[in-house]
Amino acid sequence: MKRMLACILVAVMMLPLFVSCNKGEDSDSLNQTSNTEQNTTGNLPESSAGLWFSANPDGKGYTVMGIGTCTDTDIIIGKYNNLPVTSIGDYAFNGPEITSITMSDCVTSIGQQSFVGCTGLTSITIPNSVMGIGYRAFYGCTGLTNITIPNSVTRIEESVFENCTGLTSITISDRVTTIGGYAFLGCVGLKSITIPDRVTTIGDRAFAGCVGLTNITIPEGVTTIGEGAFAQCVGLTSITIPDNVTSIGDAAFSVCVGLTSITIPDNVTSIGGAAFGSCVGLKSITIPNSVTSIAYNAFFNCGELTSINFQGTIAEWKAIEKDSSWNSDTGNYVVKCTDGDIAKADDN
Repeated sequence: MKRMLACILVAVMMLPLFVSCNKGEDSDSLNQTSNTEQNTTGNLPESSAGLWFSANPDGKGYTVMGIGTCTDTDIIIGKYNNLPVTSIGDYAFNGPEITSITMSDCVTSIGQQSFVGCTGLTSITIPNSVMGIGYRAFYGCTGLTNITIPNSVTRIEESVFENCTGLTSITISDRVTTIGGYAFLGCVGLKSITIPDRVTTIGDRAFAGCVGLTNITIPEGVTTIGEGAFAQCVGLTSITIPDNVTSIGDAAFSVCVGLTSITIPDNVTSIGGAAFGSCVGLKSITIPNSVTSIAYNAFFNCGELTSINFQGTIAEWKAIEKDSSWNSDTGNYVVKCTDGDIAKADDN
């Protein structure tokens, strides 16, 4: 009996050494975690020496708060004081010295601006345990060339990868539903991206200035394309706008000089100001009769625009509320309606 009690006591004393860490779930098993999908501090690596940590309020782990006295360039985030590190704090790292980050699958959140300006960072693996990546987390990490966002993440916050000029490819979790404003602004090296089917919102200037993008497919679930979402994507030669989109924001595709034609889907009711402004290569556009308003400078400086295919009658075209500048500096287009044509000179 005494021996049994001694064994139980030892087991209880060992409990703090074996804190389970969720290794993450795939999109079809969010609420299931088997014993094989857990980790313990017993096999977690030690975090890099000298990092600055703060104990979590629950006493079950730590948050890394900063570089502290650490001189390593390859940072390891694992355990500290025999407890798991579960979070990377806001503003934790900055500067060009860090070249790689290795996180354990106990990390569940990456804070705001946590790696801002880490221009030397070339490699990072985000584990499936991470549920959230904060605002501007990787802003200006110009050395990053590729990154995978795990299935545990459902939202890409604002400016997360803004000005990551070296980024050439990114894999986005199938569970992401929102791409925040400025998320990939100025990622000039980005050549391709697949937007997952569950995405419903593309925020303001989300891909603005991604000059390396040549084509992009917006999934059917998207209902909102934000202001300037694809502005200045000068390499873009084709884009498919899904049927569920109801509005195209101001300057959404402005200065997409490589676009030659575009079809606006049937559910769109408004075309925002300068939505296609300075798309100097645009020759033709199809507009559905669901459109009720066309805002200022919508097609400003589209000097090659010669054909507008309107899927309605002349009367319906004339009934659309149009700003007086909607067609400033366009080509001498003809609006082709279902019951006849209207030359630009007669389109008022």
